[in-house]
Amino acid sequence: MDPKTPTTYRGLPPSLRTPSFGLPTSPHRYTPSSSLHNHEEPLIFEIGSRILRAGFTNEPAPRCTLAWSETLWRRVGDRFTSASEEAEAKKWGRKGGRAVWDTGFALRGGEDDIDGEREGRVRQMMGLVEDLVERGIRVAYNKHLIIDSKQRRILLPVPPLFPTRLLTTLLATIFTHFQAPSITLLSSPVLAVVASGLRSGLVIDIGFHETIVTPVYELRAVEGRGLGVHGRSRRSISVLREAWIKFLLPYLPDVTSLDFDEVEEIMERLGHISSASEHSYDPDISIPVAGRTIKVPFSRLAEPAEKTFFAATTTQSDTPEYGDDDDTPLPRLLYNALIRCPVDVRATAVSRIMFVGGGARIPGLQARVLRELEGIVEERGWQLGGRRRVRRGSVATRKGSVVAERKGSVVSVKKELEVREAAPGREEEEGEEKLEEVLEDVKEGSEGSEEAEDSGEAEDMPVEETAREMVRSVSARSEATHEGDDSASRSGKKEGEVRGVRTLGVWAGGSLVAGLKVRGKVEIEKDKFLSQVANGGTGLPAGW
Repeated sequence: MDPKTPTTYRGLPPSLRTPSFGLPTSPHRYTPSSSLHNHEEPLIFEIGSRILRAGFTNEPAPRCTLAWSETLWRRVGDRFTSASEEAEAKKWGRKGGRAVWDTGFALRGGEDDIDGEREGRVRQMMGLVEDLVERGIRVAYNKHLIIDSKQRRILLPVPPLFPTRLLTTLLATIFTHFQAPSITLLSSPVLAVVASGLRSGLVIDIGFHETIVTPVYELRAVEGRGLGVHGRSRRSISVLREAWIKFLLPYLPDVTSLDFDEVEEIMERLGHISSASEHSYDPDISIPVAGRTIKVPFSRLAEPAEKTFFAATTTQSDTPEYGDDDDTPLPRLLYNALIRCPVDVRATAVSRIMFVGGGARIPGLQARVLRELEGIVEERGWQLGGRRRVRRGSVATRKGSVVAERKGSVVSVKKELEVREAAPGREEEEGEEKLEEVLEDVKEGSEGSEEAEDSGEAEDMPVEETAREMVRSVSARSEATHEGDDSASRSGKKEGEVRGVRTLGVWAGGSLVAGLKVRGKVEIEKDKFLSQVANGGTGLPAGW
């Protein structure tokens, strides 16, 4: 052996090693040094009615976005018994043609069926949802994530007012088929706000079945106050698709129905909202549909989207100016949700409006909605049902004089505070003394109004509360004027101004929250959930 030849500690020549020119290893693959840390990072699954997004924590985009396509709707070896069944499957079973949880599909029999048969169809629909979700998640695990499903927790964004039965089906599918140790439930609007870099905002989710408006304040979704009814509308992608079908059929006299895939492709490529500026140039656009080519003026291509999201009603009605409660245009829907929010929530959310969902990608939609919302606010203000009315009737003379006297005192104090606001250097001792005197008069005069209140002839709001509210509003305005001038001049925006904010989406917000290891709204363990479902429960905590 040549003495210059390098040897190992045993005196043998080292073995030849070829360098690895493969792709760099993903940080999420298991290695001896990282296996102790990666198993605690959850996976993010966003399960929608049309698509499934899945990916890892701290990544800007999901690893896969899967549509509920024909390969998921059909099993291996399935055959059609008739030509009509094959045509129905092709119409509904392609690229998201039928949503996963289509309640109309489960209750197709009508309202004449007895409750037992309807319950059977609902159970059949839940079984169909379980099969489709199981196939979609399995494809995500085996082809895109390529990890063991038993060692990773799952973070699942949940829309507001999501059906409990459907959520239980999704959780049972993940726990039973993939053995995930736990699932964290987070609110989808909150994650959308996080993805925009803010803590508060107004989230408009334009989905396939409906449009939902959710105010978020300090990373908490605002619920109640009628938002569940007045913050939802059927104006959605499904209604837009039907509008496009009605728009295209007059150009095809020999055709009675259109393929949903062709209609959706035309809708995605040519659908838009017209801008405020009009152009004199209006070319004809050639559209291939139903095996032929039609020509449509470019200006008319905005009609389906405008009728869907901005018309007074989308259904046939003798009074189209008065639409149904669930058929509200988007600008009015935002106004109805904002006017039912508390004042501090409304002031913060109106200047942080963000759009998510498939409908948010329509060109010109967001700008048109914000512009019309600003017009509604300028026309109607922020008064729900008009100004407050005072009940009329026979009121005691003593009470009327006391009320008039106290109202005059309150007005004088308000004027004094406004003068003090205009001159901030003036001493505030006189104003405080007058305020104390007015409140003392209010307390003394309240005893005289007890008889009228017992008879049901009192005013809607006590004058003491009115005085305090007026003084509080003037004081707050004074503080905002003298202390917030610098911040207002720097930002150039007024509080309460209607404007939009961009967001990265629900999935990106979930990735950020999971990376910060923030505890979710609900943590559901596998064993506890399965035991509760076996005993006939939903597996969800009380109050969900």
